[in-house]
Amino acid sequence: MCSPVRASQIAHALKLPRVSVVRRLEELIKHGYVERVGNAYRVTDKVNIPELQKKLQRRIDSVT
Repeated sequence: MCSPVRASQIAHALKLPRVSVVRRLEELIKHGYVERVGNAYRVTDKVNIPELQKKLQRRIDSVT
């Protein structure tokens, strides 16, 4: 697993409002792809799916 990252850091990197990022993170938590660690978030082992990288990149591209 990777180290936890704050929502504000993700928002800054994606140039999106923090509120939008938190909303998306909550969705990912519901599906088991992300977990909350204190005030930060990290991906779970469920993310280690070969096709997931492509799917996530398409979603990131559509958001940006």
